[in-house]
Amino acid sequence: MTTYNYTYVIEAIDTNPNASSGPYVKVVFSAPNRIIVPFQFYPRNRTDAELIAYIESDLAKQAVQVWLGQEEMAQAAADAAAELAASELTQDPVGVEVSGSLEITPFVASTIPSYVSMRQARLALKQQGLLATVQSNIEALPEDAQIEWEYAAQVERGSDLVATLGAALGLTEDQLDDLFKLAVTL
Repeated sequence: MTTYNYTYVIEAIDTNPNASSGPYVKVVFSAPNRIIVPFQFYPRNRTDAELIAYIESDLAKQAVQVWLGQEEMAQAAADAAAELAASELTQDPVGVEVSGSLEITPFVASTIPSYVSMRQARLALKQQGLLATVQSNIEALPEDAQIEWEYAAQVERGSDLVATLGAALGLTEDQLDDLFKLAVTL
């Protein structure tokens, strides 16, 4: 177990209740050969004893965690340097220019909207001369689908309603995608 000796200083206590974020306390922890760890917090209704207990327990633990992280980073850097020194490199790689290539398939965001508003959907269907056909097919659908068509605020591309209507109209998946692409522009 390692013991950390530290010093903390309460640098400021602003008790102005009208301050923009209310009264606050600023505490700075320091230790030999360690980075300074500042804290600023808002001591909601704490007594002096509770404030000191909070600083000496919770904040001190957090400061030590920061220092442990600093030690781990320093150890990782030392390990990397030792590993490099122990490697079988035949020459110093510093300054050596190396060329290479890597084939990457770029991520392409889908241009097909996942949903459109019901207004956009109806305007796209009208523009493609399909609205009247859809209206007649809606009457043949189950009541739940009819309610969705009549009252939904939006139409989702992956919904059962779109799949059912697409099949009834004889539309391919690409044609349905094109309708959604058109609808989002209206």
